[in-house]
Amino acid sequence: MKKTKIHFIVKWDRIKEKTWSGTCYSLFLALNKYVEVIEIPLPNISILQKVFQKIRIVNDLGINYISKSKNKIEKSFNKNSNHKIFQFTDIIHNSNNIDTYVYQDMSVSYLKYMYYNKPLIFNYSGFGKISERTIEKRYLMEKEYFSKCSGIFTMGQWYKKFLIEKCNIDPAKVHHVGGGINLNVDKIDYTDKKGNKILFVGRDFKRKGGELVYKAFTILKEKYPNYELHVAGPIDNPIRSSIQGYFFYGDCDKDKLSCLFNKCDIFCMPSYYEAYGLVFIEALTYGLPCIGRNVYEMSYFIDNEKTGFLIENDDPYILAEKMFELLNNKQITQNVRRNKDFYINEYSWDTVASRISKVLEKNV
Repeated sequence: MKKTKIHFIVKWDRIKEKTWSGTCYSLFLALNKYVEVIEIPLPNISILQKVFQKIRIVNDLGINYISKSKNKIEKSFNKNSNHKIFQFTDIIHNSNNIDTYVYQDMSVSYLKYMYYNKPLIFNYSGFGKISERTIEKRYLMEKEYFSKCSGIFTMGQWYKKFLIEKCNIDPAKVHHVGGGINLNVDKIDYTDKKGNKILFVGRDFKRKGGELVYKAFTILKEKYPNYELHVAGPIDNPIRSSIQGYFFYGDCDKDKLSCLFNKCDIFCMPSYYEAYGLVFIEALTYGLPCIGRNVYEMSYFIDNEKTGFLIENDDPYILAEKMFELLNNKQITQNVRRNKDFYINEYSWDTVASRISKVLEKNV
């Protein structure tokens, strides 16, 4: 059977494998099994733009980049081609009668929704300094793309629901395909567990609820001095003067993260804003019950009181109680470990690629 051909359009980071935390490269490799992939790398942004964005002088949400790249890339396509476009940003529209698809964990549409309806969460999101004018302009570009594209692949179920219910996009156009873990499942090992270690992994400590986790941990330590909190992700230690039992590892590679998942007993990251949250499925796959917030995809990953807990507020005493209960609930731990094969299959890039290819083949 002849494979469907797709143009895989992506802007690689300097190290391909690290682009979008490994998502783009992992999906690129997985898709090759199901479809014929023709890679079309987009040009990188200028060094000056990177500097401006890093110091938050300007963030135009990619408006100028998309405008410049769109015309340049579209000229390379044959108008009569039956190839399909698979991309991560809405660069290519249907202007050349080519079917285009985008894979997203969220959109500017949701950014706009947060700006007007959830200002506190918007400020936590990392987009807080972007102007209303920029959001509106970029939103109109995205709206045009959504009206013309052939399909939208979503990481999260919450995001699919948002596009259909809040953006009025045809449900037949929106496909939830999930995401995959980037850690080696062959390294899963339960033998180093001591029953006293809490793990937090996240680069943006504040947005991901790290301050709340630390407060709850200090409360817990008053009664249980042998408990430990292990933190990975931030480049700099977010806790300047920490209590005994707090361990900081900085930005870790995959091998170090696998070691931490094997070493710790539960995972806790009550993120205020989380477009998807691959780290939750990595934790579950490695056998760690999870504590998250009852929003976004966290409420789909965690089966409350069966594979972890979902919190509703910022009360550190309640979180401390949940930490203690989860560390001492053998039944929940067993539930998570029994689901190991399900997690490995459900959250693999091969499964994601298979779902995507079925949609592409159906729409030939």
